[in-house]
Amino acid sequence: MNKLTYFLPLCAMFIFYKSTAQNYVIQETNIDPKNNLSSFVYTAKKCAAVMEKKSPMSSLAFASNSTLTNIFINALSDKYVVTFPPSTKPDYGPVIERPLANSKDKIIKLTYALFPADKKSTDRYVQLIVTFDKTSPTPKIYDIQVKNKAEVGIISITEREVLNLTKKPEPAAAKKSTPTVKKKAPVKKK
Repeated sequence: MNKLTYFLPLCAMFIFYKSTAQNYVIQETNIDPKNNLSSFVYTAKKCAAVMEKKSPMSSLAFASNSTLTNIFINALSDKYVVTFPPSTKPDYGPVIERPLANSKDKIIKLTYALFPADKKSTDRYVQLIVTFDKTSPTPKIYDIQVKNKAEVGIISITEREVLNLTKKPEPAAAKKSTPTVKKKAPVKKK
């Protein structure tokens, strides 16, 4: 009975925390949207699925000059799952897009974060950094990194970024239609 009275409040606190927390995906990139950005983002999300062990490594396309090995990718995957277990994120939540200052490489940073209610900073996140081959027009992976709070620190989002997510697009203004009168074609007399 004593263990049960200790366990039940802990479960209640965990359920309350999960119900009030908000998941966000912070997507930072320096790839020009004109250069097929959507395929690069899709490849980075496939990397996340490989890190979560939901997809096989063979689903990724690596650059010929990449030094990644299966052992290294498995180690990154283990670090990813330990840092941010899939059970803590039932859905990824809205995407916050940010520009990335580095202009030398093609990089996409995906940060999967769980923000407590009414707070704009957190240390519960995992950051997946995918570097693509500079010379290839298609998304070929050159390097993958997984970072956590020990390497990056506390991350935060601004109120403006949250408001941009919740702002609903205004409906297009309805054009005033003017009634058109159709003219009948003149009838020829014989």
